[in-house]
Amino acid sequence: MHDDGQDAETRLRWAELAIAAGRQRDASSGFGPLRTLADETRVRAYAIREFGVVPGDAIRDAADLCRAVFRGIGRSRGEVAAEADGWRERPDPRSSPSPRKAECMSETARLQIYSVESEDLDSAVCVVRCVGGVVRVGQEFAGPMTLDRILRYGRTVELLEPPHSAQVRLSGVAVRGLGRGVVLTALRTGE
Repeated sequence: MHDDGQDAETRLRWAELAIAAGRQRDASSGFGPLRTLADETRVRAYAIREFGVVPGDAIRDAADLCRAVFRGIGRSRGEVAAEADGWRERPDPRSSPSPRKAECMSETARLQIYSVESEDLDSAVCVVRCVGGVVRVGQEFAGPMTLDRILRYGRTVELLEPPHSAQVRLSGVAVRGLGRGVVLTALRTGE
């Protein structure tokens, strides 16, 4: 979705998939509808910003997105406008982690294997999706295995959050048992 090297149609298809995956993840993990709404709103707003407004489009209809947000939070536009005056007196939300970030940070980190791209005796390169918590380079997983590298869109990054995917390098003798669908659970410090 964020890859400028892809054509608009492909990127919009990725946006549709991101929305569907977020809904499925939230339904299966018991997260509430506000989390689903926030994720979907983020994806749709990105698509509108990148590709423009298209009335009647499932993703890029800005008026529909606004109605969905008001419906999702259970407030009318007038009610939100009336409350907005008090928002300026509230502390800056950027000064502390958002509830979603805090939730991800406290949740056990988990990766789901999509494919094993290459492997040798004690390391493997895999395409994965983060399905829980925040996964970091250097993190230990049951097996034992260590996450050595995270590569997203051709760039090395230090962490991966749900529902994002990446190519990773794992090391440890347990990599020989990796395969599609396997979920790796990070060890908490001291385990």
